[in-house]
Amino acid sequence: RNNYKPGKGALSIGKVSYEVKRRYETKTYARISADIPKATAEEFREKCKRSGVSQAQVIKDAIDNFLKEK
Repeated sequence: RNNYKPGKGALSIGKVSYEVKRRYETKTYARISADIPKATAEEFREKCKRSGVSQAQVIKDAIDNFLKEK
């Protein structure tokens, strides 16, 4: 039986996993943001939900298609 009880300053497994994931994402990915009208954003969210596709995937696909253009 494990009687270990983390003390002050100890990292839980969940906290360690979060930190590892955060460091990987920071090293691997960049965040892109845009200011758009609220109505457009809401319409976009609703259409993504109805279509069963994530907002991130729609944006990634748009960027990929744009980069493929000559």
